[in-house]
Amino acid sequence: MYRICQTILLSCQERTEQTDDGLFERLSIMIADILAACTNLPRVIITKCHSNATKERRKSVHEAFLLLGKTGQILELLQRQEWPSLDYDKAACIEEWRDSFLHSNDNPLTSSTSSDEAVKSPTSSAEQITVMVE
Repeated sequence: MYRICQTILLSCQERTEQTDDGLFERLSIMIADILAACTNLPRVIITKCHSNATKERRKSVHEAFLLLGKTGQILELLQRQEWPSLDYDKAACIEEWRDSFLHSNDNPLTSSTSSDEAVKSPTSSAEQITVMVE
């Protein structure tokens, strides 16, 4: 969450005429990317549909259908967003998704400033930013 917030803050600082709709759209895309990285929806649905008992299978298929219906909007967002070219092992790592997101050419959050490098790898610098919430 820290790195996501830093990316959004940098984007807001660079764009003074940014609209709420633009920020919401970028945030929605980031959330959809994170959900895609954290969930493996096709595997869950296949697992739900495969069951030995007929009665249990019918119930599992119904649950899988409901799950697919509930995630329709997320799937729609994912279809609008181009998948990053990550291999299977890297796709499960949020840092790899974030790096891919920052380096994509058509991404509105991509920046050519040196502050982008500072956000991309805060552990490489000696100083750390600490945010205290009271």
